[in-house]
Amino acid sequence: MVLVEIGMVALIWVFVRVNLTPSSTLDSQRYPAFQDVNVMMLIGFGFLMTFIRSYSWSAIAWTFLINAIVTQFYILFSPFW
Repeated sequence: MVLVEIGMVALIWVFVRVNLTPSSTLDSQRYPAFQDVNVMMLIGFGFLMTFIRSYSWSAIAWTFLINAIVTQFYILFSPFW
């Protein structure tokens, strides 16, 4: 995981350019939808698996870890799509 994060930081540092002003109203309208999906992923899937006693703590940890990595992949690969 450390190597994945080092590679991800290097790729983001080289390829990602940040535009701090929204280019259109569509960009500012997409952020609330992203927040809703993000909360659904964290709370919905993470806490859904906590009802299985043997997976209670690891389900939340794995959900947070996967969500963090997927968010970084999206930041990196969204301009390519």
